Amino acid sequence: MKNASTSPKKRMIDILTIEEIEDYLIFFADLVDEIGPIAQPWLERFEREYEQATKPKEADRIRQLITEKRAARGASP
Repeated sequence: MKNASTSPKKRMIDILTIEEIEDYLIFFADLVDEIGPIAQPWLERFEREYEQATKPKEADRIRQLITEKRAARGASP
């Protein structure tokens, strides 16, 4: 049996595209409407994955900050 601490945990955002996660969000939202709260945990999981996949990355924020600072000083990027 593999030791859980040695194998990296894959997140859905590492496997699925954002478009696929959006499709699953719609699917599970419809499923919650159709069969009730038993499917709610799946919807919530895909909501978390979508938020994680679409939130700005720290490096992107830093690049944007550098670009803004250089523009304010009149320096070229």
